Amino acid sequence: MKSKLTLFISTLLFLLQPPSTSAQNQPKVRPHNPLANLEVKKESPQRAVLMEEKQLSPWIKNISTATETTVGESLFDLQSNSTMQKRMYVWQDGTMGVCWTFGNQSPAYADRGTGYNFFNGISWQSYPNYRVESIKTGWPSYAPLGDSGEIIVAHSGTTSGLVISRRNTKGSGSWNQTTLAGPAGSPNILWPRMITSGDAHDTVHIIALTAPVANAGAVYNGMDGALLYYRSPNGGNTFDKLHIQPTGLTSTNYLALGGDRYAWANPVGDTLAFVVGDNWYDLMLIKSTDGGETWTHTVVFEHPYPFFQEPVTLVTDTPWVCDGGMAVALDKNGDAHICFGLMRVLNEDLTDLTTSYFPFTDGLVYWKEGEAPFSTLDIDSVEARGNLIGWAQDLNGNGTIDYISNVTTAIGQYYLSISSMPQIHVDEVDNVFVVYSSIHENSHNGLQNYRRLYGRGKVGGPYGWDTVFLINSGIIHNYSECVFPSISPSYSSDIHLVYQADGEPGLSVRGDLDPAGINSIVHVSIPKSDFLMSVNRPLWQPVSGMEVGMPFPNPGREKSWLPVQSEFDQDIMLSVFDMRGKLLMEWQEHLRAGMRQEILIPAAIPSGVYMIDIRGNNFRSTRKLIRE
Repeated sequence: MKSKLTLFISTLLFLLQPPSTSAQNQPKVRPHNPLANLEVKKESPQRAVLMEEKQLSPWIKNISTATETTVGESLFDLQSNSTMQKRMYVWQDGTMGVCWTFGNQSPAYADRGTGYNFFNGISWQSYPNYRVESIKTGWPSYAPLGDSGEIIVAHSGTTSGLVISRRNTKGSGSWNQTTLAGPAGSPNILWPRMITSGDAHDTVHIIALTAPVANAGAVYNGMDGALLYYRSPNGGNTFDKLHIQPTGLTSTNYLALGGDRYAWANPVGDTLAFVVGDNWYDLMLIKSTDGGETWTHTVVFEHPYPFFQEPVTLVTDTPWVCDGGMAVALDKNGDAHICFGLMRVLNEDLTDLTTSYFPFTDGLVYWKEGEAPFSTLDIDSVEARGNLIGWAQDLNGNGTIDYISNVTTAIGQYYLSISSMPQIHVDEVDNVFVVYSSIHENSHNGLQNYRRLYGRGKVGGPYGWDTVFLINSGIIHNYSECVFPSISPSYSSDIHLVYQADGEPGLSVRGDLDPAGINSIVHVSIPKSDFLMSVNRPLWQPVSGMEVGMPFPNPGREKSWLPVQSEFDQDIMLSVFDMRGKLLMEWQEHLRAGMRQEILIPAAIPSGVYMIDIRGNNFRSTRKLIRE
């Protein structure tokens, strides 16, 4: 609880702060992180739980185009142990539904359950003061159901298993409540993730974890926490897939998986995908191209201690690993795009029933299906490879991240990187949008730094990433801990998400154990142009009035040609990128109406695989080039 003196000083500092400025460039070099090597003890990996602000530097664009609306409140503040569920959906008619874990009866939270609100195209409903379910639940997922209905899946923490709430009309009517129990011997399944698929959103897909021993559960099929898949072809009435352990997620591969360490992508046709990962096991992509009948297992990063056991495995080399905060999205071709946070870990004491982590570790990583897996997640290696896309911003331009103090309590404890809780969305023309929560330099309550939400975008095709920008701008966020974002997976003109704004950094029910206080549940809509700001990177447009052939010869040793034909006279720009998105060369050509032309691709391009980007008036196309 903050003292009156602390509040007075914080208010005075706020009143004396200079006005904020903005710009569109970001630093070329990652800033120094002075607390990166501070070590902190952490609970067992299987266990999970049921100011002053200086002017912004010229390194970041401080936007004001995002529109924010508070849609609910809750004293209970742990929206996830690691990754976020899908908590929001925007329909084509402009209506929206959101949900969150709600609870106002601290400390036991007997009223805990799903908070829900609905936007009817004009206004949001009043804040709810009760849960959707008739019993205590937590950690809900939300999705459309049928032509105009909605579904919520949450866990009860009992042998009844998951609680499924459905109704046929979004925004109104009574919820129909049923339960889904786990297998014999492990009926208590926890921390569900749910999506729906099909043109009518009538097929329900759920993954959930069998309760580990630390959560009053039992070992199932040799695993202390097994991830199981469930499918209902009729909107949750019956299930034709029960208790399925997808390929690669059995005791042959892992001793245990952790709660909330997995996340669904929105389906594309019959293609389903989810990502799984944590401090102490592999980061992996689990995928089905036949609607959940069969699964493949792709290791994105192989953990150096794949069968880690806290009382057995000594770890003194502080390996770089996935922090457990992840997100995944599918593009129009069904390829997966993954974001995750970095972490360093340690286990130098085999007698204390805890492991160690480095809470000031920084770094957000992007990986696209088809790339080589990571052999190491050392941040310098990831950056050199071109996969590091997010980090804490050096707002005052002094080359280092400034914290309120050089102690481990300078930030709230989420057991994640200081840049994590990612969300990723790929739209219908393969533009990529990422949102993450990160420490906001020089924004604090006198004791701890606050987190804010940042965004970054990437135009479809071979382009690199655009400028990092601040989403939570304005004085309303001077004392806001902005965490747990969840993006709507539907296609829309804006990026829509819901997140939690807390007046106190950290949590009340875990980690910091701060006194419980009101947390706002906030909806924000962000124009896509805020993610894609560079004037020389227009939004991807389909080909119109233009034909582009394949390079030939391909593969080729030296010169290659690209056949093109335009319906009208125009100038086009050609750019050659390597597979990491680095621009090698760029030049302009003039096309004459109706004439087939063969554009020379210079011999200066070395051996390798490249993408040629062709841009003109209202069109864009890419072609792959292989040089031997």
